[in-house]
Amino acid sequence: MLYTVILFPRDYTMPATIIHLGLGVQMKSVVPQYFSFPVFVFTQLAIDMEAFYFLLQNESPVHRFLHTYIGATLIAFLAILIGRPLCQWGIGLWNARLKEKHYHWLYITPRISWKAAATAAIFGAYSHVLMDSIMHADIQPFAPFSLINGFWGAISNFHLHMFCIICGALGIIVLWLLWETREVPTRVEKNKG
Repeated sequence: MLYTVILFPRDYTMPATIIHLGLGVQMKSVVPQYFSFPVFVFTQLAIDMEAFYFLLQNESPVHRFLHTYIGATLIAFLAILIGRPLCQWGIGLWNARLKEKHYHWLYITPRISWKAAATAAIFGAYSHVLMDSIMHADIQPFAPFSLINGFWGAISNFHLHMFCIICGALGIIVLWLLWETREVPTRVEKNKG
């Protein structure tokens, strides 16, 4: 979490939430029609609100219920049911505010299918818990069934971050190529009278 580095410079080695987004960009580039990047982002932020809250309270552990697979499942359902319409609304606002010269390049399809929302929410929730489990000793991903985090330290933090950054970079390249060839609906001009 980027805010962790700024607000809590002590010995926390938390990843910036933005690092998680590399996996989402990669997934969007692989299955663009079946993956909603905005819902993925919503899921990441929803899960990390827990850690942010406990950091603000200066309480340990900072990773609790939402950083378990049960908690992440709950967030995934909320992201599908609440995040999907919120993201569609946000995309609609975004498109309505685009200037004509930016419309082709920055237009985003406003409709998010249930399948794309579900894929993004479930992948986002479970990948978040897995990546944070590798990085943080205080996570108990299988609680309440097990309090052991067998993923912690499976790879170094550096390699985990590099993996996410490389996924994001490759995803951006593929998405840029897809973006260049996509068809964008023409903007319907509002009547001026």
